[in-house]
Amino acid sequence: MRELNREIAEERPWESLKAGGGVAVSSKLSDWALRLCTVAHWLRPFVPSTASEIERALIEAMAIRYEAEHDRDRRRELDEAWAEAINDLYERAR
Repeated sequence: MRELNREIAEERPWESLKAGGGVAVSSKLSDWALRLCTVAHWLRPFVPSTASEIERALIEAMAIRYEAEHDRDRRRELDEAWAEAINDLYERAR
């Protein structure tokens, strides 16, 4: 978890997205979200409510990013909204 926190704090993906670096940041965000989901999984036996909160926030963030109908013109907007949701989750989990 410490390494994940360090990587996110150093990269500050929400800033890169706002500067137009969506494609470069997207894979890192996906990796971090997957790693955070893994952390939530391993936390479940010890702090089930925290694990559930993390998982719920990740699901909500993914729902922001992926709409039922794909619209290329909204990709950047959706990526930025997703980055903000992941950032909010990161800030709450710190």
